[in-house]
Amino acid sequence: MARKRLIAGVVAALLAPSVVFAQTCPGGMNKSEIGARYLVTEFMVAALSCHGDSSFRDSYASFVRRYNSGLVGNAQAMKAHFGGGAALDSFVTRLANHAALRQNESTYCSHARARIDRALGATKTATLDQVI
Repeated sequence: MARKRLIAGVVAALLAPSVVFAQTCPGGMNKSEIGARYLVTEFMVAALSCHGDSSFRDSYASFVRRYNSGLVGNAQAMKAHFGGGAALDSFVTRLANHAALRQNESTYCSHARARIDRALGATKTATLDQVI
């Protein structure tokens, strides 16, 4: 009986982030817009929480500088879609909460590091949409 509860708990823990993310995806937005916002939010959370990787904050700052025009365009698309205000704040908060839940996974920081390294290692002409 205890083993069944343990298995059920593990399954629930693995599915919880997917359920949370599914609840954050607004209708009418394309995958690129959602992906860009999710990616930058994941990197922000990693920069704040991956203390074992002291250079992640520098990598995050480089990512933001390099893809600034794409991030600005994404922020404008988010504002246009949500009309700004509370709805946008709620969406961004849900994304951050989802990323924060994932930071407890043992591979979170290494996964975030690999993703940001790929983004920063892309060709100089790569756009934010291309590195998502």
